[in-house]
Amino acid sequence: MSHVRGGGVLHCRGAGATVREDLRAVDGRRACRRYGGLSLLCCDGEVVEDLHRTLELPPGLGFNLLFAGSVDIAVGDRRCGLGQATPVRDGGGLCAAMTLSRAETVAASVPRGQRLRLLGLWVERRWLEDRCRSPADRRHLERIFREHAAVHRWRPPAQTCALALEWISLSTGGGLESSLRAEQAAIALLSRCLGELAQLLGDAPGTPSCPRSERLKQQIDARLRDHRSLADMAASLGVSVSTLQRRFKAAYGTTVVDYLRRRRLEIAREALTDEGLSIGEAAYLAGYNHPSNFVAAFRKHFDVTPARLVRLQRSCQALES
Repeated sequence: MSHVRGGGVLHCRGAGATVREDLRAVDGRRACRRYGGLSLLCCDGEVVEDLHRTLELPPGLGFNLLFAGSVDIAVGDRRCGLGQATPVRDGGGLCAAMTLSRAETVAASVPRGQRLRLLGLWVERRWLEDRCRSPADRRHLERIFREHAAVHRWRPPAQTCALALEWISLSTGGGLESSLRAEQAAIALLSRCLGELAQLLGDAPGTPSCPRSERLKQQIDARLRDHRSLADMAASLGVSVSTLQRRFKAAYGTTVVDYLRRRRLEIAREALTDEGLSIGEAAYLAGYNHPSNFVAAFRKHFDVTPARLVRLQRSCQALES
């Protein structure tokens, strides 16, 4: 779960009036709603002041759907983010899920001078556990919360984006009927996001299970942006480096190092063309400390330099408009 420069951390337990005060930094539509252990925050406007917030959050799960702008977050001493420099032309967006298996300090910052269009959902673990109806449901939650401070990123399908944009556009006023519509849309969106996360983790309830080797590949893909070294990747999967290398080689006939290098270059290419990242930012995303090394590897793999690819992309967009 791609990276987000993720934002759903501004709307959790204890946020209340403080979040509403912070949201004054956004000149446009902003709203914060709470339905028991489920909270939603939306921002749709220009960020006129730097926004910074630090919260102590309970165990829970956050989903952040970003359509324009960027937010930087830090979970404990780990930094991650979600970003999209320009509004998406076709209504698409980016989504990131963050799991907290224990209480944690989360900090978020939004730089001023950008358009921000964001919907964040936060659901407390106990709220989800209260709605489990079978041992399979509880095992499913245990798997989701197995790794603390995990971040998973993906591009949600059109229906999920439409639901998020619908909630952003719902009136914050009105009476009981309006409030019920907003709550219904919130739960429907949460349900879709949970299903997409389950698919990403290879753990969708009621679907055929993947072969062990395929699950390994999916798990690696889900961690590409957050575990930069092979040792970190292996640790997040609960195996040693040698075990991970042996299993991957046996399943796919290639080394895990070569696979990680290729996939990170592919992610960097998407970040350059779809998210508006600079070459330096894309190089870091791909795991290169020096942009020159990144440019050489990128050209060797795609037969085009990052700069030329961006120019071609912009030319195509200009022709379409």
